[in-house]
Amino acid sequence: MNQLVANRILIAMFVCFGMGYPLYCWTAQAGIYSWLVDAELALQGKGPYFVHASWLMIPTLVISWVLGLAVYLPATSMVDRMLAPAVALNEKRTAPAPAADAPAPAPAAGSLVDNPLFIYFLAGSVALIIVGVVAGVIAYRESSTAVTFEALNLAEGAPPSSKYVKLTGLAITSLKSQYSFQVRSASYVETYIPIVVPGWKPGDPVTYFLHPAHDTFGNIEPVMTEQTGVLIRDGLSGPALFLCKKHGVKLGKPAYVLESDPHAEAEPYISAALYCTIIGLAFFLPIAGSWVKTLFHH
Repeated sequence: MNQLVANRILIAMFVCFGMGYPLYCWTAQAGIYSWLVDAELALQGKGPYFVHASWLMIPTLVISWVLGLAVYLPATSMVDRMLAPAVALNEKRTAPAPAADAPAPAPAAGSLVDNPLFIYFLAGSVALIIVGVVAGVIAYRESSTAVTFEALNLAEGAPPSSKYVKLTGLAITSLKSQYSFQVRSASYVETYIPIVVPGWKPGDPVTYFLHPAHDTFGNIEPVMTEQTGVLIRDGLSGPALFLCKKHGVKLGKPAYVLESDPHAEAEPYISAALYCTIIGLAFFLPIAGSWVKTLFHH
């Protein structure tokens, strides 16, 4: 490997990290983005709580690129120190002495297909498209699966035998985690309500949570309820986890969220299919077009 190829690899890695890591933070609600969300909620005191998703993505992008540069710049310096002397020595030994009156050689017409950086981006775009297609297939299978709900009464103390359940328990509305999730001008209210066994006492762990599309409970006293849906293992969002800790709610291990949509598990795969396919095609189509044009030109 020579110095040029090594630098091209570093550039490709830097660009992929700068684009891929913020996208991961957004879709998985993790990493730098989740830390910024926790910081925003902490500054809002006792509420009401708002998560300004679009605004928080700006510092997420900036911090991601700064971190990438913090690794990229020392890496390029290291590559220059390690590879430059060897390359210079090799060229000094092998390069013939030019004739006195000989004209300078014309630069060879490089082929775009032979450009390593071009190949890296082409392979990355194809990989993204493949990931998007696989995620789309999984999402289709999840969304088309027929479900049967099994009774799960928390008073009986038996663990769930299926993830598709009709859950019966005591909803503790006073400990609900509620916040507004704002993307641009649109705002969505997210609510997570603990549902426990009758006789539950503060300080006891909470294993199950309701995630209703609309909060129909309000701020009433604890009430027995029966809800159907799919149990998502460790399905609490980052803001909900933060608010549970702030309210002193002790979480069970694992903690489940009951989603009213029985095909809710397909949503992450749908997002991955859309994002990966769109980004992959955005890179693949121009690169493939340039490749075909270069081949026809030669």
